[in-house]
Amino acid sequence: MTAYRERIAAAGGGTRGAFASACAAWAEHFALQPNDGMYLAEAARKAVTLAEVGESLAVCCQSRTDVLQSMQRLFEAGLLTAVPR
Repeated sequence: MTAYRERIAAAGGGTRGAFASACAAWAEHFALQPNDGMYLAEAARKAVTLAEVGESLAVCCQSRTDVLQSMQRLFEAGLLTAVPR
């Protein structure tokens, strides 16, 4: 999560293109998709279920499939861990 925040912060108050470039650079470093960062940021706030992440990001027009695929990529990259219930 720290690497994501650092890269996005480095984009600063730049243009939308600077933000997109920062997201892409972070994602490439971890072999992820640029949008995976928003899922990571959401999950970093507290332990959440897949359904909760989907609800939180519904405003971003993310489908259930988008949520599942992104969370799987983050898990496989070692950036998320499963929390037993």
